Order: sequence, then structure tokens, then C-alpha cells
Amino acid sequence: MTENKIVINNLKLNFREHGNSSSKTKLLILHGWNQFGSSSWEDLISNFDIEKVWIVAPDMPGFGKSQEPFEIWGVTEYSEFVTKFIKTLEGELKIKNKKWVIVGHSFGGAVAAHLAAIYPETFSKLILLAPAIIRGEETKKLGLIKKVTKFSKKILSFWLLKKLFKVSKKVWYKIIGSPDYSKTSKQMALIMQKVLRQDQQSVLSKINLETLIIWGREDKYTPFWQARVINSGIKNSQLVVFEGINHGLHLNATANTAAEIKKFIG
Repeated sequence: MTENKIVINNLKLNFREHGNSSSKTKLLILHGWNQFGSSSWEDLISNFDIEKVWIVAPDMPGFGKSQEPFEIWGVTEYSEFVTKFIKTLEGELKIKNKKWVIVGHSFGGAVAAHLAAIYPETFSKLILLAPAIIRGEETKKLGLIKKVTKFSKKILSFWLLKKLFKVSKKVWYKIIGSPDYSKTSKQMALIMQKVLRQDQQSVLSKINLETLIIWGREDKYTPFWQARVINSGIKNSQLVVFEGINHGLHLNATANTAAEIKKFIG
């Protein structure tokens, strides 16, 4: 696996490659909301034969080693950026008439679903791993995030409480289900707030690609009931459920997730 860099719209983007562009299948992986970007996918990616599949996994802007967006992005802006990344990469490598299989996990799943609905000509198949598409229940979480943020500004004015606040803040973010929020910059925190408001259920009926949905029964970040809604919303989709597995499918069910993806792409 190799790491490369590319500049798109003045943003420096880091991405990982496995295999080569002459392979029969092109696989694009979009990671979830985490500070490490695509690096946590290396074990899963290593399960694929480099002679059969070319895998590209970018650190999306603001994650891993990629530069943060200059503006407050949401799912639409990330989707547009990914299309520019694909076109730029294809242009540099002179790739023509080969569609991508797109894989999206959690936040990356919301972006992948949006792309599949808006740009079906670019992709051959869609794979969603516990995608964060349904955001209706995030209203309370977003409200708690705002309260914690407002509280932090007040309490930091009292220097004796700063040390205590650093500990209590981590507990607060864990309670509201957004531990990554405490690790982000101000810019990415604002982006996360915007993303949490964006329910993507309306795109489900627009997806005509053959779709594989994989979910962990014990998922607490994107509860399992959402799997049924998304499966019924995408007409040409199949659902695979892993018992006893949580949100981190690529980390906690690496071999099984890779096996299901390989079986699906043929």
C-alpha cells in the first residue's frame, strides 16, 4: 500500500492506494468521522488481491493527513469534492470508461449514498457500512453539543476549573455519543454540527445501483433499526448483519467485512 498526495481546489489531499489502476475493479473507500482518516482501513484493504482490485482510500478534507476545508462543508460539499478527486485522478492516470465501486462507512456512507444518487454514471455498485444517513434523532445530540460548547467558553474563564473541565469534557462528549467532537479543530467542529443536521433519507429512493448494506447488530452510533429503513428505501439492496459487532465493522469484523465485499463485487 502506498500513500500519495494531490491538490484539488487548493486543498492538499492525502490518499492511499492498493494495487494498480489497470486492475479490473476500481474500489473507492470513504471513511467515517474520525481523526485518523483512511489509515484504520489498512488491515481490511490488505485482504484484497492487488492483481484484481485497485483500491483508493482518501483522507477526506479535515481528516488524517488532508487539509481542512476553507469553508463550513456539509455532505453535499464533501460529495462534490470526491467527484473532483475522482476526475482529477482519472485524468492524471488517463483512465477512461471504468466505473467505480464505492464503499462508505458511517459519515462516509452518507457521502457515498449522496454520490450514488446524484452521479450514478460514475459508479457500478454501492456498499454501505453502517451509514450515518438518518439524522432525525441527532437533534437532541446537536443540542447537547451546543450546550457543552457554550458551557466550555464560560468555564474556561475560571483558571482553577480548567484542569477539571478537561476531564469532564471528555465524559460529556462520550455521553452524547460524539467523542470525536472533542478532538477536532474549531473549523471541523462547525462542520460536524452542520453534518449532524443533514438527514439524507431523501436520496435513498433515487439510488438505482446494486447496493450491499452491512451492519453490526450491536451498533450504538447508528442503531440497527436504521438498517431496516435504509434497506427498504434502496430498492435494489441487500442487507448483511453481523451479530455481536458494533459500529467499527472494518476494525472488529475485518475478515468478514472484506469477504462480503469481495463476494459482492465478484
